[in-house]
Amino acid sequence: MVTAEAAMEFPVLVCLTLALAWTVLLGVAQVRVVDAARESARLAARGEDGATVDAAVNRLTPGAARWSASDGAGLVVLQVSTRVQPQVPLIGGLAGVTLSAEAAAAEEIP
Repeated sequence: MVTAEAAMEFPVLVCLTLALAWTVLLGVAQVRVVDAARESARLAARGEDGATVDAAVNRLTPGAARWSASDGAGLVVLQVSTRVQPQVPLIGGLAGVTLSAEAAAAEEIP
């Protein structure tokens, strides 16, 4: 009887563990996207070219990221977004999640 109960609970525990792992992965990826936005906004505020900003965004984010920048009122506002897909074969059928972040930095006067 104990074996039958364990056999019924095991798949639920595996699914719960995978869901928790996916949640932690998303949290870490979101922190990386926020860091990429912050660092890239600083680069853009210093007057770095688009290739340097693009390299920083792609180095700091998980996967391929898109970014856009806008200037106004002495601030550079940079938005970064990326799509995160599960890498675990068991949950590979899940849809990915789009993560985004926005950061602003004061323009530096040369």
